[in-house]
Amino acid sequence: MILREIEDNLQTLWTNKKSREEFLAGKLQLFKNSQEPDPKAISLYAELMMIGQMNLMESIYPACQRIIPDFESHVYKYMEECPPNHFNLNRAARGFSTYLSNNCPSLLKKYPFLPELADYEWVELEVMEADVEWPLHEPVVLNDPALFSVYKPVLNPTMQLRNYKYPISEIVDKLIDSSDTESDSNSDKETQKLVKSVKKKAVTLAIFREPESHGVKFLELGEITRFAIEQILANAPTYQELLVSTIQAFSKRKPDQIVIELLDIFPKLEEHRLILGSIR
Repeated sequence: MILREIEDNLQTLWTNKKSREEFLAGKLQLFKNSQEPDPKAISLYAELMMIGQMNLMESIYPACQRIIPDFESHVYKYMEECPPNHFNLNRAARGFSTYLSNNCPSLLKKYPFLPELADYEWVELEVMEADVEWPLHEPVVLNDPALFSVYKPVLNPTMQLRNYKYPISEIVDKLIDSSDTESDSNSDKETQKLVKSVKKKAVTLAIFREPESHGVKFLELGEITRFAIEQILANAPTYQELLVSTIQAFSKRKPDQIVIELLDIFPKLEEHRLILGSIR
């Protein structure tokens, strides 16, 4: 038996509960007699791995844990179906939203917003760990029309846009608030009450990391702001080109209103550090 086969068999025993139980019961033979591992060692290492998996998922998905009654069993099923494939162990949690969408119809019937909630919790970690080079930029004040055709806005390189069908930020805030104030005895009752009150409400969120504090921010965007951000991502336009394309896209509104709104939006996005100044 080659080393690769031994590694694969050990991984199977450490990460697959059914195979491990069969092996420990003597119903599954994976190794030659001289290579049989110590059953106690297999059990101990598997238990340590399961503890690590739970700690990881609890730290990344506290809101999901709050509303999924059998969270622990779903974590182990997820880890069996989607084992880690990256040296950064945190990446093992990345596919939980997809797992919930594809494998948990009864949960989705009860909590239709659950995959979005899992994605929301995951993207915070992804943005926090994003390895980026912060771009050079100038702090330009757009007080001269000539500047609009010269300068381009610089987006925060850690930013990710999310279009959700549910108001996920509000759901998370309510879950956190209720967990801080209620006792264990009425925890489930209050959670169910919160879940029943959730209604569809489309929102667009920009999720990004501040370059100075490195804190992650979730900023809800209006339709004009979202359009402008998408144009900057796709085309790297000058401020003038951005004004023109936005006016054309929202042709039912008065052009001067669009201009006034955008001129108000730009400094606010810079203040939030979603836009990091300008470049020529």
